[in-house]
Amino acid sequence: MRHTLNRDTSEPWLAGLMILGYALLSFLSLRWYPLFIDEPAYVDPAVNLWQGQGFVSGCWPVQGYGKFWAGNVPLYEFVLFVWLKCFGFSQVVVRSLNIFLIAIGTATFWAAIRRLGILCTARMRLTCLAGIFSSHAAMLWINFGRPDSVCIPVAGMALFAFSVRSNRVRYGLLCMSAALAPWAALPFALVIGLAGVAVLAAYRKRFVYEVGSLALGGLLGTMALLWLYDSQGVLGDFLQSIAPHSRLLSHSASSAALPVNMAKHRFGGFTDCTLICLIAASACGWLASWREQAARAWRITGLLALAGVPLLLALPGVFPIYYAWFAFVPALVALLAIFERGILQGKLLRAGATCALGAMVLLGYPRVWINGFLHRSDDGVGKMESFVASVLHPGDIVIIQRGWYTAKAHGNRVYFGMGVSNLSAVEWQDVNVIICEPGYFESLQMSAHGKWSLLPENLITQNRNTHSFPISRFYRDNPTTQTLVYRRKPQSDNP
Repeated sequence: MRHTLNRDTSEPWLAGLMILGYALLSFLSLRWYPLFIDEPAYVDPAVNLWQGQGFVSGCWPVQGYGKFWAGNVPLYEFVLFVWLKCFGFSQVVVRSLNIFLIAIGTATFWAAIRRLGILCTARMRLTCLAGIFSSHAAMLWINFGRPDSVCIPVAGMALFAFSVRSNRVRYGLLCMSAALAPWAALPFALVIGLAGVAVLAAYRKRFVYEVGSLALGGLLGTMALLWLYDSQGVLGDFLQSIAPHSRLLSHSASSAALPVNMAKHRFGGFTDCTLICLIAASACGWLASWREQAARAWRITGLLALAGVPLLLALPGVFPIYYAWFAFVPALVALLAIFERGILQGKLLRAGATCALGAMVLLGYPRVWINGFLHRSDDGVGKMESFVASVLHPGDIVIIQRGWYTAKAHGNRVYFGMGVSNLSAVEWQDVNVIICEPGYFESLQMSAHGKWSLLPENLITQNRNTHSFPISRFYRDNPTTQTLVYRRKPQSDNP
């Protein structure tokens, strides 16, 4: 008999310690990474709602500040609003939500795998946890404030539902998770649909009610999402905003206001070094178990995850690096299931699969965390926060490139990133402070009517090279950054 950890005591404690350790290490690194453009875009609507300004944003090119936000799906923003209600607002508080969601989601995922017997030994289940934590995509969610982490608890709930004995509870959980999927991320809803089709094809009538619950929930969730935006009069804005991510919508919705070219992200998920290592390990595992009928279902599962999911997302839209997790986790579980059953033939292929898995773990979370630790510096962040706080006055309306969190913490209306391109003439008249890097103000002069004065206050900060996507190239080319402040002169000084 294969030796396993005690099912009732040892494994839950070890799993809990792994999750807690991951959360603590991630929490320590929250201030090591600077602001990425996606972070304010997805955080801004929730912060404005928390500050009593409404569910609006100044960071999106399709909508102005006065419209109900419809830049993307809103589940993360609603969850973040509740989080801010409990803990207040700061960069650490916002990013810690992603840690919490990943920790809760992986704990649910581990419990589901254990209850369903997908992986029968504690050793493999704990290995699965370590592998999930090593995913480069999950680290991006934490370090750069991506909203995709809200998908993990939803996925964990869907898988856990299959282990519930009560039919009503099981169908209800599946329906709820599928209904939440389109609110979490539209590509995630496609992945849930693909999983349902795969389960139906593999087990036929055995899980027909479960798959039906998923289909019903997905339909209801999608209809509710469209109804929400339509009732607020922003359904067109929503379709226009997501059009660059979809080859289908790009032909029916105008995206002229969106300067971002998403074509380079179509198969960007394959730039995830941990996913590449997993592909190599899976290839070795498939070849080593090719003659074993018991591994056939798991080989198909792994192939569906590593090939089917990217194609499903890339053909109608994009498969960027932050969606690599959707393929990573099911492929990892499938490979570990093959390992667990001891049906790998050939020492060389077994060694190759094992080495590739080891490289996946080492090149994932440990590499990024240690590298971030070696290049850490809170000085730039602290100096920027103090600088922005010192130049802003109550009631200022700001265009900002750096120090967004500090400006938002003062309760000011803040425009950031692509949201500046959508400012109306009236909104421009309200803007009275621009905090930016040299050269940025000159690019705005065609719109920034009136007279502006360059304040003597400025700040030079050292860029922290963390060698991590998507900021490493910027840091190599720009070792230091200067921040300038422009303030609109009083109306009496304008001609």
